[in-house]
This record gives sequence, C-alpha cells and structure tokens, in this order.
Amino acid sequence: PRLGPGHAQRAALRQRRVSTSALGVGSDFDEHLLAQVAEAGGGNFHFIEGASQIPEFMGAEVGEALAITARDVVLVVEAGEGALVESLNDFTCTREGDAWRIELGSMFGGQMLDPVLRLTLPGGTEGGTRDVHVRVEDREGALGAPSGSVSFTWKGHAENDAQERDRVVDRRVAFLYAARAGREALAHNRAGDFEAA
Repeated sequence: PRLGPGHAQRAALRQRRVSTSALGVGSDFDEHLLAQVAEAGGGNFHFIEGASQIPEFMGAEVGEALAITARDVVLVVEAGEGALVESLNDFTCTREGDAWRIELGSMFGGQMLDPVLRLTLPGGTEGGTRDVHVRVEDREGALGAPSGSVSFTWKGHAENDAQERDRVVDRRVAFLYAARAGREALAHNRAGDFEAA
C-alpha cells in the first residue's frame, strides 16, 4: 500500500523533531502499513494483545524519546559515478550527485542497526579499482561522523565467483529477501490477487 499525503506530513514533523510511533492492538490491523507509518515518522512499531498494555507502551515510548542519543542518523555512501546503492532493509535511500543517503532515523543509547546495502557498480577495466567511502552523520554530530572505505577491483567472472563468501551476510540478505517476498505476497493477497500472492 502507498502511504499517501500522510507520509509527507510525518516526514515534515520528523524534521521538526516530532516522531510518530504506531501501535497495533489485537490481530485485525495492517502490520505493513503501521510499520511504514512508524518508519516514516522516525518512531517505533509495536504489537500488543490488548488495551491493558497501552500504558506500558506509552511509558516505553516516552522513556525512549528522552533517551535518544542521535537524531536523524544518515548513512552516506560515496560510490562514484554510475553506481547504484539500494537498501535491502527498506530504509529510505536517495541520491545526491554521486553520493547516496540512507536515512536510519533517530537512535538511542545501546541500539544497534544492521543496514544491508546492495551496491551495483558500472562495468570497468579488469584490474581497475574503485574506492567506496561510507560515513555516518546525524543532526547534532553526536556520533562524531565515523567513516570507512572499501576498495573494489574489477575481475573476471571466474575470479569473482571463487571469492570466499561471508555466510553471516549471506544469511542476513536471504532473511531480508524472504521478508520482502512475504510483504509483497500479503499485499497481493489483500488486493485479492491470490495467484500473484
């Protein structure tokens, strides 16, 4: 489903340091839509079984808002001309020149995120290299703008396929693809397109 005009309003409120969280009560709600509402508003999405848990939810939300360490955290990827960067976690990803900005939202002390990105580079000459630089920014500079880089070398298909795989990353990517497929199937199901689902 599309978020419509409310999405832009939540994003504007987020710029003014107003976050929007979403709460699903019981079992009859659109989980995908509420998760998108919370993500666009820089807040959280929670599921509770009944109304008696609402005070606990509100207390956790207010306490978390007071404990925010870094606001509007953005992962900046400078990948060079012709590169394409995509967030497999569905974080908002926008292009600015040769750089890509992945919006991670506000973070609080002890929180860990594992953004997974797909980087597509244009073809190059075998043996040529490209450095990709990554840094983290936040509104007040609370994180200190940590940065890093990785260098890619163009090789033939056989050499590329012979590289050792990072199984932890492989499993994370497989999980994200499976979750995306589940969300798409649910959207098709709700639209009545059961064959596509």
